[in-house]
Amino acid sequence: MKQRLTALDATRGLAVVAMVFDHVLLWGHANGHHGAFDAVSRLFNFFRMPVLMLVSGYLAHALLSRSMARTLDRCVHFAWIYMIWLVPLLLVSPFGNDLSLPNYVDNLSRPMTSLWFLWVLGLFTLSVPFTALVPRWIVLAAAASLGVVSFVGLLPLNTYSFQNAAIYALMFYAGLSWRPEIERALTADLSWSLLAKLAAAAVVATVAAQMLRLASGHDGLGGAQRLAICLAALYAIRVMVDRLPGLARLAWLGRNTLPVYGLHLPLMMIVRDPVARMAGPLTPVACTVVLIAGSLLLHRAARQAKLAWLFERPVWLTMAGDRVLGGIAFSRPFAGRVALSGAGGGRVRDRLHRHQAALDRDDTRRRALWQVRTGRRPAAVADPHPATTLAQFGVHDHDRADHPARRVVEARIALDRIIAIPASAD
Repeated sequence: MKQRLTALDATRGLAVVAMVFDHVLLWGHANGHHGAFDAVSRLFNFFRMPVLMLVSGYLAHALLSRSMARTLDRCVHFAWIYMIWLVPLLLVSPFGNDLSLPNYVDNLSRPMTSLWFLWVLGLFTLSVPFTALVPRWIVLAAAASLGVVSFVGLLPLNTYSFQNAAIYALMFYAGLSWRPEIERALTADLSWSLLAKLAAAAVVATVAAQMLRLASGHDGLGGAQRLAICLAALYAIRVMVDRLPGLARLAWLGRNTLPVYGLHLPLMMIVRDPVARMAGPLTPVACTVVLIAGSLLLHRAARQAKLAWLFERPVWLTMAGDRVLGGIAFSRPFAGRVALSGAGGGRVRDRLHRHQAALDRDDTRRRALWQVRTGRRPAAVADPHPATTLAQFGVHDHDRADHPARRVVEARIALDRIIAIPASAD
C-alpha cells in the first residue's frame, strides 16, 4: 500500500510541477525566449493534466462503495474550494477577468480560469455512483466517444472548460474503472515486460494520432494517445521510485497539490518581474521553484493563522452538510424515493449493487461491504459476516436495516461514523 501511494503521489507531484512550469512559460514573462524550455513544456502537455485526471478517477473509486450522500459531500468540498479561490483569480490573474458580481456568477456555471479543473472534477465526482449501474466498458466507450466528438469539432463547446471536460473524461473514468488493475500493477513485483508493453502502446498511439492529424487535420485519437502516455508514465515513475529513492520526495508534493494549484497564479503576477530580472535565462526554472515554495509556505502560514478554511471546508459548513445529507433517505443511486422491498425491490437492489468480477475479485473490503448491503453470500466467502473484515470499516444503520435482529458489537474503527454492526455468527 505504501508503495502504491508513493508512486501515485510522486506522479501527481511531477504533474503539478509540469503545470506550474507551463503556466510560467505562458504568463510569467518567460515565453518566446527559451526554445528548449518550450519544447519540454510541449512534451509534458500530453502528460500533466491527463495524469491528474487519471489519478483523480483512481481516488474517486472509493465512492463506488459509499453512500450517495457521501458523494454529494465530496462535491460540496470541491464547490467550496472553487468559490473561495475564484475571488483571487478574478482579482489578480493573467486571464484579463475582472472581479465583479456578474463575472463571478458567470464563472460558477462557465469556468474561464485555471480553476476549471476543480469544476470538472466536481462534475465527474457527481457521476461516480451512477457508473456502477452499467458495465465499465460502456462507461469507457462513452467517455472515449465524447472525447473523439469533441476533438473532431462536432460538439458546439465554445468554452475551453467544457472542452477539457469532454477531452479528459476518458482519463478520469479509466482511473475510476481500472483501479484494481492499476493497483495490482503498482504493488506487484517490477515487470520490465509490462513497462515495455506500456511504452510500446504509448508509441503506437502517438504515431497513429499524429498520422490522423496529418491526414484529417483533427486530433480524433488524442484521447487514446494521452491515456496510453499516462499509463506508461505512471508505471515508469513507479520503477524510478523503486530505483531512485530520492524521487519519492515528490510524493510529499503530490499530497499537497491544492495550495500550489490555487496560489501559484496570483503569486506569479506578483513575483514574475523581479524573478525575470534576477534569473535571466533561467527564469522559467527559477520562477517555478519560487511559486511552488511560496505557495506551500503561504499555505503553512494560513493554517497557523487559523485560515485553514481557505483550503478546506470550515467546521460550520461541514456540520450543516452532515445535517442536510444525514436526512437524505437513500444510500444508493436512484433509491431515495423508491421502496426496495419484495421481489422487484430485490432485483433493483441487486442491480444497484452489481459490481463486476474484475472489480471485486481481490478486494476483500468491497466484497464484505457488498455482503453487508445485500445479505448475499458469494461462493468465495464462507461467512457472510467475516468479523476480521467487518472490523475494518463502519456500516450505516440503513445499510443493515434489512438484516434480522442479532447481537451486536461496537466497531471502534469506521470510515463514516462509529455505530453498532452485526456480530459474527461465531
